[in-house]
Amino acid sequence: MKKYEKKFKIYLLILLLLTAVISASAVLFITSPYFASKAKNYLSAYISSVLKKNTTIEKIKFSVFSPQISLYGLNIKNFAKVKRINITFGPFNIFKRKIIIYKINIIDPKVNILIKNGRFDNFKNIDSVVKNIFKKRPGSFISASLDKLKITEGNLNLNDADKNILLKLKKFELTAYKKPNPIPFLYNNGGIYFKYNMPYIFVKSKKLKLQKIFKSEAVEIHYFSNFIKYRRISLGNSYLTAVSDGILELNQKNKISGFVEKFNDATSLNVKSLSSFSKNFTFLPALKGRLSAKLTASGDFGGKISAGASVNLKNVVFSGGDINNGTVECAGNFGKNENNIINFKKID
Repeated sequence: MKKYEKKFKIYLLILLLLTAVISASAVLFITSPYFASKAKNYLSAYISSVLKKNTTIEKIKFSVFSPQISLYGLNIKNFAKVKRINITFGPFNIFKRKIIIYKINIIDPKVNILIKNGRFDNFKNIDSVVKNIFKKRPGSFISASLDKLKITEGNLNLNDADKNILLKLKKFELTAYKKPNPIPFLYNNGGIYFKYNMPYIFVKSKKLKLQKIFKSEAVEIHYFSNFIKYRRISLGNSYLTAVSDGILELNQKNKISGFVEKFNDATSLNVKSLSSFSKNFTFLPALKGRLSAKLTASGDFGGKISAGASVNLKNVVFSGGDINNGTVECAGNFGKNENNIINFKKID
């Protein structure tokens, strides 16, 4: 009996050693420069065929233990350049045949968009490419799901030649992630979440006579069950800051004209310097002082819209007329079959 036990232990040890050698060899092969070179060439050709646009990759790196794939120097001809893309994978679900991607981090992308004659001039077939990417393929053996997408140090240059509008974004960050609903009774707890930080937004428009630099940030944008709930979305520059909170109900029929059916919004507006504000808008008279306002609006685009405002004035001069401390309150109802009503109240 002991003889057989000794042989069994020897065979088991040999099997473990073979398994270790095969695993180590596989790891060394996958992480080798030869495999990376072959994978880089194949992936460049595959992305080029999917995008229908010449695409190159400088280097590809595999990390088996993370597990993670890193792409360096991704270049989509005349459209985008990306310094690095890190793709981190989760476990493979054998029963559902699904690959789980924990996170895709796109680092330092530079995207250039040129619009002419109502279409992307430097990516003419982008519509068909996007439709093909998101097209459901019933015969596919393996599916994939993504938990989180993050863009860091992003740069965007959009030139609309038709409308003479130039938009530039520098060093922006965008994060999108999905969260399951752990508590069934809290229907608005799960869904898809977004947040962003855009420290530099340059807008130039000849038609609007606008050439300004803004900054914007969103603490949270939550999409769930045909609703969009947003919290502390801010837009500002050197003299103006606006912060909004609210919720939008989207059109379930997917009509562009009525994309948002109902809304509820509360916005706080602060103007640091009215003199700077009036200088930037030539149609306004000379203004002095500062302004603080709270604006609320809610309603149904197919019926009635209600709005309200509370404006605080302090040491403000409008065309020579002084206004000291005071508050102006106004409210209105706007509908197809109702009279417009606006009430004003001044408090000294």
